[in-house]
Amino acid sequence: MIRVTQSTVAQQFLYNVQQNEQSIMTTEQELSTGKRLLTPQDNPGGAAQAMHYQASIDSASQYLTNDQNAQSWITASGNALQSAGSILQQVQNLAIEVNGPNSMLSAITPTLMSLDNELMTVANSQFNGQYLFAGTSVTTQPYSAGTTVVMMGTTATNLTTYAYGGTTNTTMQTEIEPSVHMQINVQGNVFTQALNDVAKMVWNLANTGTLGTSDLSNIQGDLQNIQGVQAVTGSWQQRLTQNTQSLQTIQTNLKTQLGNTQNVDIASAIVNLQQEQNAYQAALGVGAMLQQTTLLNYLHP
Repeated sequence: MIRVTQSTVAQQFLYNVQQNEQSIMTTEQELSTGKRLLTPQDNPGGAAQAMHYQASIDSASQYLTNDQNAQSWITASGNALQSAGSILQQVQNLAIEVNGPNSMLSAITPTLMSLDNELMTVANSQFNGQYLFAGTSVTTQPYSAGTTVVMMGTTATNLTTYAYGGTTNTTMQTEIEPSVHMQINVQGNVFTQALNDVAKMVWNLANTGTLGTSDLSNIQGDLQNIQGVQAVTGSWQQRLTQNTQSLQTIQTNLKTQLGNTQNVDIASAIVNLQQEQNAYQAALGVGAMLQQTTLLNYLHP
C-alpha cells in the first residue's frame, strides 16, 4: 500500500489551486479582450488560420482603396469629358446658326473664342494636383496654344493652333485584384483635334466671314469622339463598382471567419468564469479543512 503523506496532499492542493487561478485569469482576459486567441501558444493552428484571414482582409482593403482612388480619377475624367461635350454642343449650335437667316457674326465669333478657351481649360483639367489628360506625365500640362501664320492673299494672319505635350500610347494602370490590372486614364490627345477645329472655325469667321465647308462636320465628329470616350469611362466605372461590391462581400465573409476563429463567445465565457470561480472557492474550502487536520485526527478512533 502506498502511503499518501500530508506533504503530498498539500502539494496537490497547491497545484490545483494554481490551475484554477490560471483558468480564471485566462477567462477574465478573454472577456476583457473579446479574444480567445491571446497568444499563438493558446492554439497554434487557430492562430495560423487567424493570421491568414487577417492577411486576406488587409489585401482586400488595399484593393478597395485602389478601387476608390481609380473611381475618383475616372469620375473626374468623366466630368471633364461631359463638360467638353457640352462645349462642343454649343459650338455645333453656333455653327448651325452661322448659316441661319438672322446670323450675327459679330456676336458668334467672340462666343466661339470664349468656348475655345473653355475647351482648353477642360483639356488641362487637374485632379489632386495632377493633369487628367497628360497620359502618364501627370505633372506636365498637356496642352499649350501657339500660332501659325496663314496668308490671305498678301496679308499674313495668325491661326491659333494647339499642341499636345503629354505622353501617348501609355496608360495608367491600377491593380483591382491579384494580378488583374485595368486602365484608368483617358488618352490626353483626345482633345487635340477638337481644339484645333474650333480654332479654325474662329479664324474662318474672323477672316472670311463664313465657315469652311467641313467646319460643321468636323465639330460633329469631335463631339461624337468625346461622347464615345465618355462612354468608355462609364464602362470603367461600372466595372469598378462591381469589383468593389465583390471585394466588400469577400471582406465581410473573411471578417466573419476571423471572428469565428479568434473571438470569444461572451455568454459561454461568463458561464465558464462562474464555474471556475465556484471550483476555486470549493478548492479553498477543502484547503482550509486540510490545514485544520492534526495528528489527533488520525489518532481519533
